[in-house]
Amino acid sequence: MRTAVQRTYAAAATRPRPNLCCAQDYQSEWIAHIPAEAFTFNYGCGSPMMKSAIREGEQVLDLGSGVGIDCFVAAKIVGPSGRVTGVDMTDEMLERAEGYRTRVAATLGFDNLEFRKGFIESIPLPDGSVDVVLSNCVINLSPNKPEVFAEMRRVLRGGGRAVISDIVSDREILPEHQADEDLWGSCYTGVLPVRGFIAALREAGFIGFTRIAESPWGEKAGYRFASLTLAAFISLSRVISACIRANRRSIWGLTPWSRTMPVIAFIACNRWISAPIPPPSWRRPPTPGTSS
Repeated sequence: MRTAVQRTYAAAATRPRPNLCCAQDYQSEWIAHIPAEAFTFNYGCGSPMMKSAIREGEQVLDLGSGVGIDCFVAAKIVGPSGRVTGVDMTDEMLERAEGYRTRVAATLGFDNLEFRKGFIESIPLPDGSVDVVLSNCVINLSPNKPEVFAEMRRVLRGGGRAVISDIVSDREILPEHQADEDLWGSCYTGVLPVRGFIAALREAGFIGFTRIAESPWGEKAGYRFASLTLAAFISLSRVISACIRANRRSIWGLTPWSRTMPVIAFIACNRWISAPIPPPSWRRPPTPGTSS
């Protein structure tokens, strides 16, 4: 399946594939330094970069960095005291990204960015080396998602966080549909159901899952899909801070946090999956014998 994915995105680096992308929420002041051509080859299903609260001086990793748009935005935000690394497995994407990188560095007046070839199941960075891991619609393409989540946890420093946009499904994808290389490479039949996605993150050691955005993505082969953007943490203090900062934002259907004690905010944030949750509008009740 990995070969099929590489083939799909090698072609998408040469000729734009509109069906692989969606509108992404970049503020104009954060993209003025990026060559306009690069956006023609920008693929994803959300905007984890603009919702990650990245700060100056942080070390940022972007998994499946493609032509580098999120990396270029992050490079401007973290400034010369920070560092950004993009990891991608496709030579054609890396070649484009490297060409844009030199132009971005010249415009910014500093070079704090690198691209590395590698697989997201085996991230080419040392343990505890980054503050933030970004991922925009690439985890669903991996044939070994638990390994991806374990690697994300490994490279994060204490207090680090992952901000992920990805596609999730209303129920488990059957094996015969997972074998469809075209649907897998188009970010459909390699996805996890939403509860399975959170369970895999939890198993890897993440806590405090904050839903940032969720919207319908479409229907294929009898399944319903959605784009989900969430933040996941590895530190109790960071979870509490995030829950309090959410203030007016609903976290997995729970009430606002503005007058909620931090410890209660943490418990609610970290244990939402064990409580009944009203299903989003894009989901339907699972059929008998299937898992949601």
